[in-house]
Amino acid sequence: TYMVFNRITSMMSNVPGPQEQKYVKGIPVHGMIFFSPGLSATNFGIVSYNNKVIVSVLTDKTMVPDAQSLAELFPKEVDEMHAAIQSKDFEKPQKRGYFADLLIVVLTLLFAGALVYVIS
Repeated sequence: TYMVFNRITSMMSNVPGPQEQKYVKGIPVHGMIFFSPGLSATNFGIVSYNNKVIVSVLTDKTMVPDAQSLAELFPKEVDEMHAAIQSKDFEKPQKRGYFADLLIVVLTLLFAGALVYVIS
Protein backbone atom coordinates (compact mmCIF):
# COMPACT_ATOMS: atom_id res chain seq x y z
CA THR A 1 0.00 0.00 0.00
CA TYR A 2 2.80 2.44 0.75
CA MET A 3 4.02 2.08 -2.85
CA VAL A 4 0.70 3.59 -3.97
CA PHE A 5 0.07 6.17 -1.24
CA ASN A 6 3.55 7.68 -1.20
CA ARG A 7 2.79 9.08 -4.68
CA ILE A 8 -0.45 10.83 -3.67
CA THR A 9 -0.28 14.48 -2.62
CA SER A 10 -3.92 15.10 -1.77
CA MET A 11 -7.12 13.16 -1.16
CA MET A 12 -10.72 14.33 -0.98
CA SER A 13 -13.76 12.41 0.24
CA ASN A 14 -17.37 13.46 0.68
CA VAL A 15 -20.06 11.92 2.85
CA PRO A 16 -23.72 12.89 2.69
CA GLY A 17 -24.99 13.30 6.24
CA PRO A 18 -28.51 13.69 7.61
CA GLN A 19 -30.28 16.73 6.22
CA GLU A 20 -32.41 17.28 9.30
CA GLN A 21 -31.50 18.35 12.83
CA LYS A 22 -30.24 15.49 15.01
CA TYR A 23 -30.08 15.25 18.80
CA VAL A 24 -27.97 13.37 21.32
CA LYS A 25 -29.80 12.91 24.64
CA GLY A 26 -32.04 15.86 23.74
CA ILE A 27 -29.12 18.19 22.93
CA PRO A 28 -29.03 19.44 19.33
CA VAL A 29 -26.03 18.45 17.22
CA HIS A 30 -24.69 21.64 15.59
CA GLY A 31 -22.32 20.07 13.10
CA MET A 32 -20.39 17.00 12.02
CA ILE A 33 -16.86 16.55 10.79
CA PHE A 34 -14.78 13.65 9.62
CA PHE A 35 -11.25 13.17 8.46
CA SER A 36 -10.52 10.95 5.53
CA PRO A 37 -7.71 8.63 6.53
CA GLY A 38 -4.80 8.48 4.18
CA LEU A 39 -1.10 8.66 3.76
CA SER A 40 -1.15 11.81 1.66
CA ALA A 41 0.11 15.29 2.54
CA THR A 42 -3.38 16.80 2.55
CA ASN A 43 -6.76 15.18 3.21
CA PHE A 44 -10.08 16.95 2.72
CA GLY A 45 -13.20 15.54 4.37
CA ILE A 46 -16.51 17.02 3.22
CA VAL A 47 -19.77 16.23 5.00
CA SER A 48 -23.24 17.69 4.59
CA TYR A 49 -25.48 18.05 7.63
CA ASN A 50 -28.73 19.93 8.22
CA ASN A 51 -28.45 21.94 4.98
CA LYS A 52 -24.81 22.88 5.64
CA VAL A 53 -21.54 21.70 4.14
CA ILE A 54 -18.57 21.27 6.48
CA VAL A 55 -15.03 20.82 5.19
CA SER A 56 -12.26 19.42 7.39
CA VAL A 57 -8.62 19.59 6.37
CA LEU A 58 -5.89 17.32 7.72
CA THR A 59 -2.32 18.06 6.65
CA ASP A 60 1.19 16.77 7.18
CA LYS A 61 3.08 19.66 8.80
CA THR A 62 6.33 18.73 7.07
CA MET A 63 4.66 18.97 3.64
CA VAL A 64 2.18 21.80 4.32
CA PRO A 65 3.79 24.07 6.92
CA ASP A 66 1.06 26.76 6.69
CA ALA A 67 -2.19 24.80 6.98
CA GLN A 68 -4.05 27.88 8.24
CA SER A 69 -3.54 29.63 4.88
CA LEU A 70 -4.85 26.56 3.08
CA ALA A 71 -7.94 26.55 5.29
CA GLU A 72 -8.51 30.27 4.68
CA LEU A 73 -8.05 30.03 0.89
CA PHE A 74 -10.33 27.01 0.43
CA PRO A 75 -13.68 28.88 0.84
CA LYS A 76 -12.47 31.64 -1.50
CA GLU A 77 -11.66 29.10 -4.20
CA VAL A 78 -15.06 27.42 -3.75
CA ASP A 79 -16.74 30.83 -4.14
CA GLU A 80 -14.77 31.48 -7.34
CA MET A 81 -15.74 28.07 -8.74
CA HIS A 82 -19.39 28.72 -7.84
CA ALA A 83 -19.30 32.11 -9.57
CA ALA A 84 -17.73 30.53 -12.67
CA ILE A 85 -20.44 27.85 -12.79
CA GLN A 86 -23.16 30.49 -12.45
CA SER A 87 -21.72 32.58 -15.29
CA LYS A 88 -23.38 32.49 -18.69
CA ASP A 89 -20.12 31.27 -20.29
CA PHE A 90 -20.08 28.03 -18.33
CA GLU A 91 -20.90 24.94 -20.37
CA LYS A 92 -22.41 22.14 -18.34
CA PRO A 93 -20.84 18.78 -19.09
CA GLN A 94 -22.94 16.38 -21.08
CA LYS A 95 -24.51 13.69 -18.95
CA ARG A 96 -22.90 10.32 -19.47
CA GLY A 97 -24.53 7.03 -18.76
CA TYR A 98 -23.70 4.73 -15.85
CA PHE A 99 -21.64 2.41 -18.03
CA ALA A 100 -19.53 5.27 -19.41
CA ASP A 101 -18.70 6.35 -15.84
CA LEU A 102 -17.97 2.76 -14.86
CA LEU A 103 -15.68 2.35 -17.85
CA ILE A 104 -13.76 5.51 -16.91
CA VAL A 105 -13.29 4.22 -13.34
CA VAL A 106 -12.15 0.77 -14.50
CA LEU A 107 -9.71 2.20 -17.06
CA THR A 108 -8.34 4.62 -14.46
CA LEU A 109 -7.77 1.80 -11.98
CA LEU A 110 -6.14 -0.39 -14.62
CA PHE A 111 -3.91 2.46 -15.74
CA ALA A 112 -3.01 3.36 -12.15
CA GLY A 113 -2.19 -0.28 -11.39
CA ALA A 114 -0.05 -0.56 -14.53
CA LEU A 115 1.68 2.72 -13.68
CA VAL A 116 2.47 1.59 -10.13
CA TYR A 117 3.82 -1.68 -11.51
CA VAL A 118 6.04 0.15 -14.04
CA ILE A 119 7.32 2.65 -11.46
CA SER A 120 8.14 0.00 -8.87
